[in-house]
Amino acid sequence: MRTPDEIAAELADTIRHIYARPSMYARPDNIESTLWNFHWAWAIVYETEQLFRDTHIAKLREFDAASGLVSRFKGDNPDASDDDAQTFAFQHWREISAAMNVPLDS
Repeated sequence: MRTPDEIAAELADTIRHIYARPSMYARPDNIESTLWNFHWAWAIVYETEQLFRDTHIAKLREFDAASGLVSRFKGDNPDASDDDAQTFAFQHWREISAAMNVPLDS
């Protein structure tokens, strides 16, 4: 059976892969759900669910983005590409990753 640290290492690896190759994991309009799920699993392993909730909600409130960062960006920039919206969302999701101590350097 894997230890919590071994599980967390696998989750961190997957989160890094999502940032590097998002189209392998979800369409642009669903990528935040994928990130949320893997960060939630990370939070469970380290018993930091409340920190994750608080950090995620604070980020969404910062941009008045109840429907997510991709949606907010596209709403503010209707001519923007999916890549531009994803880049914006990833910039802020990486801040969430950092707050959760997810190692983004392999």
